Amino acid sequence: MKEIIRIPGRHLVIRPELDNGNLAIENPSGIPVGSLWWRPSGKVTIHLEHLEISEVYQRQGLGEALLREFLRCLPKIYPKTKYLTGNVTSQGVFRLLQKVLGSERNGADITDLPMRSPKNWLKTRRRVLARFRVPA
Repeated sequence: MKEIIRIPGRHLVIRPELDNGNLAIENPSGIPVGSLWWRPSGKVTIHLEHLEISEVYQRQGLGEALLREFLRCLPKIYPKTKYLTGNVTSQGVFRLLQKVLGSERNGADITDLPMRSPKNWLKTRRRVLARFRVPA
Protein backbone atom coordinates (compact mmCIF):
# COMPACT_ATOMS: atom_id res chain seq x y z
CA MET A 1 0.00 0.00 0.00
CA LYS A 2 2.07 2.91 -1.28
CA GLU A 3 -0.81 5.21 -2.19
CA ILE A 4 -0.59 8.87 -1.30
CA ILE A 5 -3.67 10.31 0.38
CA ARG A 6 -4.42 13.99 -0.18
CA ILE A 7 -5.81 15.92 2.78
CA PRO A 8 -8.86 17.81 1.46
CA GLY A 9 -8.51 21.59 1.36
CA ARG A 10 -4.80 21.44 2.21
CA HIS A 11 -1.55 21.24 0.28
CA LEU A 12 -0.58 18.27 2.42
CA VAL A 13 -0.53 14.52 1.83
CA ILE A 14 -0.43 11.43 4.02
CA ARG A 15 2.30 9.06 2.88
CA PRO A 16 1.84 5.54 4.28
CA GLU A 17 4.79 3.25 4.96
CA LEU A 18 2.69 0.48 6.44
CA ASP A 19 5.38 -2.18 6.25
CA ASN A 20 7.57 0.15 8.32
CA GLY A 21 4.85 1.01 10.88
CA ASN A 22 4.61 4.66 9.88
CA LEU A 23 2.22 7.22 8.44
CA ALA A 24 3.63 10.66 7.66
CA ILE A 25 2.06 13.96 6.66
CA GLU A 26 4.22 15.87 4.18
CA ASN A 27 4.06 19.39 2.80
CA PRO A 28 4.42 20.06 -0.97
CA SER A 29 8.23 20.04 -0.61
CA GLY A 30 8.14 16.51 0.80
CA ILE A 31 9.08 17.66 4.31
CA PRO A 32 7.34 15.72 7.09
CA VAL A 33 5.10 17.87 9.29
CA GLY A 34 3.51 15.03 11.24
CA SER A 35 3.86 11.31 11.85
CA LEU A 36 2.33 8.31 13.55
CA TRP A 37 4.45 5.27 14.46
CA TRP A 38 3.23 1.93 15.83
CA ARG A 39 4.33 -1.61 16.54
CA PRO A 40 2.52 -4.87 17.29
CA SER A 41 2.75 -5.69 21.00
CA GLY A 42 0.77 -8.90 21.16
CA LYS A 43 -1.54 -11.10 19.14
CA VAL A 44 -4.42 -8.62 19.30
CA THR A 45 -2.74 -5.39 20.43
CA ILE A 46 -0.97 -2.57 18.59
CA HIS A 47 1.05 -0.03 20.57
CA LEU A 48 1.03 3.57 19.30
CA GLU A 49 4.65 4.59 19.75
CA HIS A 50 4.56 8.16 18.58
CA LEU A 51 2.09 10.75 17.30
CA GLU A 52 3.55 14.13 16.53
CA ILE A 53 2.49 17.17 14.54
CA SER A 54 4.92 20.06 13.99
CA GLU A 55 3.98 23.01 16.18
CA VAL A 56 3.11 25.24 13.21
CA TYR A 57 0.57 22.66 12.00
CA GLN A 58 -1.04 21.81 15.36
CA ARG A 59 -4.73 22.39 16.12
CA GLN A 60 -5.70 21.85 12.47
CA GLY A 61 -7.07 18.30 12.71
CA LEU A 62 -3.95 16.62 11.35
CA GLY A 63 -3.46 14.30 14.33
CA GLU A 64 -7.03 13.16 13.94
CA ALA A 65 -6.49 12.67 10.18
CA LEU A 66 -3.46 10.43 10.88
CA LEU A 67 -5.34 8.35 13.46
CA ARG A 68 -8.36 7.92 11.18
CA GLU A 69 -6.16 6.88 8.24
CA PHE A 70 -4.36 4.41 10.51
CA LEU A 71 -7.70 2.91 11.58
CA ARG A 72 -8.76 2.67 7.93
CA CYS A 73 -5.61 0.68 7.09
CA LEU A 74 -5.50 -1.41 10.29
CA PRO A 75 -7.79 -4.29 9.18
CA LYS A 76 -5.65 -4.85 6.08
CA ILE A 77 -2.30 -4.96 7.91
CA TYR A 78 -3.30 -6.41 11.31
CA PRO A 79 -6.75 -8.02 10.89
CA LYS A 80 -6.85 -9.56 14.40
CA THR A 81 -6.24 -6.29 16.26
CA LYS A 82 -8.70 -5.61 19.07
CA TYR A 83 -6.80 -3.06 21.20
CA LEU A 84 -4.60 0.00 20.78
CA THR A 85 -2.35 1.07 23.63
CA GLY A 86 -0.09 4.06 24.06
CA ASN A 87 1.76 6.13 26.65
CA VAL A 88 -0.10 9.42 26.78
CA THR A 89 1.91 12.51 27.78
CA SER A 90 -0.82 15.16 27.75
CA GLN A 91 -4.52 15.63 28.30
CA GLY A 92 -4.82 16.92 24.72
CA VAL A 93 -3.47 13.71 23.20
CA PHE A 94 -5.72 11.66 25.48
CA ARG A 95 -8.80 13.64 24.37
CA LEU A 96 -7.81 13.15 20.72
CA LEU A 97 -7.54 9.38 21.23
CA GLN A 98 -10.94 9.37 22.98
CA LYS A 99 -12.49 11.38 20.15
CA VAL A 100 -11.30 8.90 17.52
CA LEU A 101 -11.32 5.61 19.46
CA GLY A 102 -14.06 6.05 22.08
CA SER A 103 -13.77 5.35 25.79
CA GLU A 104 -10.50 4.28 27.36
CA ARG A 105 -10.45 0.76 28.89
CA ASN A 106 -7.98 1.08 31.83
CA GLY A 107 -9.61 3.95 33.70
CA ALA A 108 -6.52 6.09 33.08
CA ASP A 109 -6.19 9.09 35.39
CA ILE A 110 -4.93 12.03 33.32
CA THR A 111 -5.49 14.77 35.90
CA ASP A 112 -1.74 15.09 36.59
CA LEU A 113 -0.82 15.33 32.91
CA PRO A 114 -0.16 18.75 31.35
CA MET A 115 -2.70 20.14 28.87
CA ARG A 116 -0.12 19.91 26.04
CA SER A 117 2.77 17.50 25.65
CA PRO A 118 5.99 18.89 27.12
CA LYS A 119 8.94 19.73 24.87
CA ASN A 120 10.90 16.89 26.50
CA TRP A 121 8.00 14.43 26.06
CA LEU A 122 10.40 11.60 25.23
CA LYS A 123 12.09 11.81 28.63
CA THR A 124 9.13 12.81 30.78
CA ARG A 125 8.01 10.42 33.48
CA ARG A 126 4.59 12.06 33.51
CA ARG A 127 2.75 9.64 31.28
CA VAL A 128 -0.21 7.32 31.50
CA LEU A 129 -0.66 4.02 29.69
CA ALA A 130 -3.99 4.17 27.89
CA ARG A 131 -5.81 1.24 26.30
CA PHE A 132 -8.58 1.56 23.74
CA ARG A 133 -10.71 -1.00 21.94
CA VAL A 134 -10.42 -0.74 18.16
CA PRO A 135 -13.75 0.44 16.72
CA ALA A 136 -15.54 -2.26 14.74
